Amino acid sequence: MNTVKDHATNVLSYHSTSPEFVLSLLRNGILPNIVLKDEHNEEWTFVYRHRCRFYLMAKTKDMKRFEEVYTATFY
Repeated sequence: MNTVKDHATNVLSYHSTSPEFVLSLLRNGILPNIVLKDEHNEEWTFVYRHRCRFYLMAKTKDMKRFEEVYTATFY
């Protein structure tokens, strides 16, 4: 059974990018969110949240809330 994290990671792989790169773009304020389509043409929206760490979050339009995909600590 695939999780949201697995699906979102597959979307990033499909676009030949990494969670670290997407998180750095969002964290630096270059873009407020990033929308990528998966191999089935479903749109995934990626955003970041900052608490004690930086979280890459993702969801589709059918999901009610963003789910954590990746966590990082930047110094």
